[in-house]
Amino acid sequence: MVLFRRRFPAAPGSVAMAAAFLLATAVVGGCAAEITPELGEGEGERADPNALARLRATPESLRLVIGERTTLIVVGVDNEGDEVNVSNRVSFSSTEELVVAVDDTGSVTAQKVGEARIIASLGPLQVEVAVLVERPRAPGRLRYDDIAVAAGETFSRSPDTDARGVTWAVQPALPAGVTLNASTGVIAGRLDIE
Repeated sequence: MVLFRRRFPAAPGSVAMAAAFLLATAVVGGCAAEITPELGEGEGERADPNALARLRATPESLRLVIGERTTLIVVGVDNEGDEVNVSNRVSFSSTEELVVAVDDTGSVTAQKVGEARIIASLGPLQVEVAVLVERPRAPGRLRYDDIAVAAGETFSRSPDTDARGVTWAVQPALPAGVTLNASTGVIAGRLDIE
């Protein structure tokens, strides 16, 4: 008796139907056939790590500044090239926790200048993501649109900049009623001229 597998797409949200397909076995021309559904997006909780050939992470490498955060997505790839998101099934770790931290959801936080690797593991499979953490750099471009408002009028201006991960400050001090958001660089307020 020859055993062969046939893949059938599972309809979205059809967990019960997929389970029924998994259990279905038919005899076709004297051969046993195992029918298994293809796993779609978000169905990684049912992915069998033994059926996967490798893991792939997105992004494949990271360049961050101190304080910056991002989230890794990990997919399992089988021998036929089919992919399934397994981000919720992998274990994440950092080779240098002081440089870059990662939680169990794949959320990465740059903490200190240096290099590290994030390792995502599922059963015997692993994928590594190289991480470079740098100091924030002074912006190469910084410009605000002209601020021309009448007395008592409220305004808000965001900077046109290429800066990332910087803390904003202004000197000399802004007029009364006008503030600078140190995280975003947004200048906002109301000018009260006496």
